[in-house]
Amino acid sequence: MRTKLLKKSAVAVGLGILGVSSLAHAQTPYSAPSRWSNFQPVSEKTEPTLEAAGQAQHALDSLRAPVENLPAPKAPQSASPAPMQHHAPQAAPSHAPMPAPSPYPNASSTYSVAPQQSYSQNGAPYESQSYSAYNSPYSQAASAPWDGTTYSPGNCGTSACGVAETRPTMFPYFGSANLLFFTLDQGAGRQIATGTNYGNGFNTTLVDPGYTTGFDISAGRYLGCGKYGLGVSYFLWNPGQEQVIGSGAAGAIRASMPQYRDVSLDFGSGPETVYDQIDGMSPDSLGATNVRMTRDLQFQGIEANLFSFGLMGAQRAAYAGCGNGSVFGNGTGLGSGLGFGGATGPLARSCSGRVRVTTSHGFRWFQVEDSIETAYNVDGAPGYQDQDIYDNVDVKNNMFGYQFGSRLTYCLGNRLDFSLGGKFGVYGNRAELNHRLGTETTLAYLNGDNTQAIHTQSNDTVLATLGELDMGLGYRISNAWTVRGGYRVMGIGGVATAEDNYPSYYSSVAASGQVHADDSYVLHGGYFGMEFNW
Repeated sequence: MRTKLLKKSAVAVGLGILGVSSLAHAQTPYSAPSRWSNFQPVSEKTEPTLEAAGQAQHALDSLRAPVENLPAPKAPQSASPAPMQHHAPQAAPSHAPMPAPSPYPNASSTYSVAPQQSYSQNGAPYESQSYSAYNSPYSQAASAPWDGTTYSPGNCGTSACGVAETRPTMFPYFGSANLLFFTLDQGAGRQIATGTNYGNGFNTTLVDPGYTTGFDISAGRYLGCGKYGLGVSYFLWNPGQEQVIGSGAAGAIRASMPQYRDVSLDFGSGPETVYDQIDGMSPDSLGATNVRMTRDLQFQGIEANLFSFGLMGAQRAAYAGCGNGSVFGNGTGLGSGLGFGGATGPLARSCSGRVRVTTSHGFRWFQVEDSIETAYNVDGAPGYQDQDIYDNVDVKNNMFGYQFGSRLTYCLGNRLDFSLGGKFGVYGNRAELNHRLGTETTLAYLNGDNTQAIHTQSNDTVLATLGELDMGLGYRISNAWTVRGGYRVMGIGGVATAEDNYPSYYSSVAASGQVHADDSYVLHGGYFGMEFNW
């Protein structure tokens, strides 16, 4: 009887313990493993004693406690994710140890998400998910160059200041080609003859070239990582020959050349002045029935220039810690917290400016060839034969010197720009003259001295100038190509011209054959072309 009573008491106590435990678990809401205190794990060992109810109540109070603030997990040193861990299912959640702390990475290192132990709704863990490495915004901002430093054009400019590369390397070559539509403006001209169908207007302006085509072409290379450019250009305007013929009755045409009275020609009956041969007062001539004037001009030049691009396109910047420092140690203390620059200090590109100015210094060779022939038909035969009178004036100017130029470009939009440029140079000009008067077979000579033939050559070196003014619009069709058109004026002074080197008198052969390089040319007209990488 006593034994049965002890058995029943033991069964009652066990059922009571199980009931209390079941009641505690039933009244406790589910708590995710992330809310567990990893630093106070619940012991896995339980003792089947009478204190089980107290331990169950203690566990219940721990689960109902507020969430403990755990420190944020720190990134591992390696950029690659930690290996995946596989866990066998368990009946109850177990303690998940935290990863060991790792050193804090620097700004340029990459970050990866630390592996986490995940659990299903019923408390059983499942396979953790891995994440790929990525660059955080913090690392990108910290590794970016300081705003006070200028950008690096490609691989250039990476000095001790540590400027980062932010742009591709500049293509080193540039060039352009333009089609020119020029004409010549040379004033009132030189009077040649009267009595023709042109009246009193038969002068050298009739053979001034009109609008004809020419071209210029240039090529070059950038130097100093794009700070400078060295370019070579060639210019050619060759309008070709211009010719005009004035006709009139024999004996009505008069040469507007009083110097012809000082020289003579002999057509068989004795010497007669050239003037009388033309107006028909000579027994050997009926007089000129027409006058033909022909002019041939050519302009060409080669120039080499060194370009600079910083003027009005950059601003002074403070030294970014890479200057020479102060000879006084820490300096005078002025401008604390501010930077300093100078004439040889760094420059920063103006990102929002619309104006750019390019300057150039260089040398130029420029050549002008000018020839005028005046022919008088005095033999009575159609056309011009050997016994007609020819007056030839040929001049050549070879100029070489220094020039300075600049070009201002104003952006009207993202692609359209307005440009205004100019050049001015001072040159030494070697001017040459070749003058001949007579028939195809016989030379005229000074009156009374047939040894003083009118065929002279002379030269002189004088100071000359050349200036250009260019105005146009450009449209950038791509980063490399720009279409440009505009208007250009070229003025050339201190040169010999054919019309100005007709002798005014023939007092002596030496005096009549002296070159005069004190005239000028003005070329002007439109142009249209392409620019590459310029």
